[in-house]
Amino acid sequence: MILYLIIIACCTAILAVTNCLWGLNYLGLNVWQTLGIIFLSLAVSVLLDALCAITTRKLENKINPSAKIFNEHKNERKFYEKLKIRKWKDKIPELGKTLKYFDKTKVEQNADSTYFLKFIKETCIGEIIHFSSIPASLLVIAVFWFKFLSITIPVAIVNIILQLPPICVLRYSRSKLLVAYKLKLKHENKE
Repeated sequence: MILYLIIIACCTAILAVTNCLWGLNYLGLNVWQTLGIIFLSLAVSVLLDALCAITTRKLENKINPSAKIFNEHKNERKFYEKLKIRKWKDKIPELGKTLKYFDKTKVEQNADSTYFLKFIKETCIGEIIHFSSIPASLLVIAVFWFKFLSITIPVAIVNIILQLPPICVLRYSRSKLLVAYKLKLKHENKE
């Protein structure tokens, strides 16, 4: 979480400096107005992400983890391995436990097949939340009537970029969880 906050803070600082140094004449705003638009666009971006999460949570009963969209594609695993996902996947923030939904940071010991199925479904929910946040990020541009493109486009781009690592981690983890689920189910059926 700290890494994400640092990235957001650095991008906000760069955005503020560039818009204050070069954008004031273009935007027709003073420094405080420019900073206000920057922080307002960040707030709108966060609110849109929250709206995506809330909406997905309201529809979670309709999510089918067996749907084809959640299947791993042919070369997807190789792609994640090239990204060296094992080295950085644990650095991606996971808010499930914080928001009292489901802790996806580690697998419980002595977990049964029901737990694995719940975990798999939670990865699907998370994936939908992050994927839906991508087009929602573009709404930041529309909210400001396309007037402040030098502010809203970078905010949207940073938000989109920050959505991609969690999607990769969720998809990467789900395939391993599916294997564990099938093994656990097979073991439980023998008993």
